[in-house]
Amino acid sequence: MRYISIYVDSSYDANKRLDLFLALKLPQYSRSFIKKTIESNKVFVNGIVNYKAGYKVKVGDIIKFPALQYQTNSSNLIPAEFDLPILYEDDDFLFINKPAGISCHPTDSNNREITIVHKLLGRYKDLPFNDFKRPGILHRLDKETSGVMVVAKNPYSLWWGSKIFAERKVYKEYISIGLKVNDTNLTNEFIVEGFIQRNPLNRKKFILRLENSDKAKYSRTIFQILEMKQINDLYLTVLLAKPQTGRTHQIRVHQKSIGLPILGDNLYLSPKQKNKVVEFFNTLKLENRLYLHASKLEFESYNGKFYAVEAPLPEAFRKIRLLSPK
Repeated sequence: MRYISIYVDSSYDANKRLDLFLALKLPQYSRSFIKKTIESNKVFVNGIVNYKAGYKVKVGDIIKFPALQYQTNSSNLIPAEFDLPILYEDDDFLFINKPAGISCHPTDSNNREITIVHKLLGRYKDLPFNDFKRPGILHRLDKETSGVMVVAKNPYSLWWGSKIFAERKVYKEYISIGLKVNDTNLTNEFIVEGFIQRNPLNRKKFILRLENSDKAKYSRTIFQILEMKQINDLYLTVLLAKPQTGRTHQIRVHQKSIGLPILGDNLYLSPKQKNKVVEFFNTLKLENRLYLHASKLEFESYNGKFYAVEAPLPEAFRKIRLLSPK
């Protein structure tokens, strides 16, 4: 097997996790793929097999990564009609307004669905890729979440975008509508942080822990209360969320942990809460969806160009905000 040799020659790279270091150096592979490769005992550090993705690299380390052929299988990625709203586009990046209800890319559990990737390939035939099923994709939004997404259009913007997302240099804002379910008093601006891990009782859900563990990842979100109102018998809070980390279901889990689960969140609301919400939607003829929207992305590109792109608030959100308190 052929290997790619990488020498750690900079103090800037020292103390980075091995999987992160390799993801930055090898943009043709996703970080999750690199981690799996490490854990499969196929990566060598200074001539010795290293199976720990969390190993902190040191100046002078020589890392060998297998030169695997990792190409997009066109038979598995059949282009679909491109009908996604474009927010901004240039030669490097495409910003789209992702609708709620569509997954970003195929997975083993949704490999028969039309996804954002299929629609992108309907218009952009030569997107760069760093994963088998994710050409051009730099980050993900939950299937139920709407809002701004950025896609890389060439190998260099893919490398840069992957790098700044991994290093948390992308500023993100979300708008959510929370359902107040307890008497917790919150200030106008507050922070939720802790360690997120999968719920051992339900693998589709995540939980927030105060203490760290091998299976948990640190997470942090800054929240700002925009509006509070009572509509019928529901107490709603409109929030601006600024995630400082990018964990799966992060905002959803953080809001549930403080007694403000997101309106329409069928995964994290209790059965009783879901029934009340459905009745609320039906009574006021509101869209039954997750009320979480990625509203803004900001970052600086490799050439110094600054991007600040916003996705307009969906009509469903505007309807709720216009409702008079009762």
